[in-house]
Amino acid sequence: MLARSSGCVDLNGKRLSSNDQVAIALRRLSSGESLTTIGDSFRLNQATVSQITWKFVEAMEERGLRHLTWPSTEMEMQEIKSKFENIRGLTNCCGAVDSTHIMMTLPSVDPESSVWLDREKNCSMVLQAIVDPDLRFR
Repeated sequence: MLARSSGCVDLNGKRLSSNDQVAIALRRLSSGESLTTIGDSFRLNQATVSQITWKFVEAMEERGLRHLTWPSTEMEMQEIKSKFENIRGLTNCCGAVDSTHIMMTLPSVDPESSVWLDREKNCSMVLQAIVDPDLRFR
């Protein structure tokens, strides 16, 4: 997924694997921690954490529609509902939704862009996801 970004290296000059880059992006997107905090955890500078996160988001946008789908049959929907009921006692539940507000560093590619600016003029995005009872993104 992030093969084109294989040139990313940590502060010791060690090349980051695709798995490392996905872990960095997921931690950044899920925790709300600052670029500095994530960078310190992975021995990276802020710019590298930001670059990896943006590339991950772009890769998910490109590939997401092929992999993230709503249940296509009534049988599949019933199976999901049944699993939620068995796991948590939730009847007729077809997914669990959560969201997080992520503060971002504006990419240097287009510093004049207002696409990522929130109402307080901060560069940010809201990430919302739905998972099935097996914790797979839908």
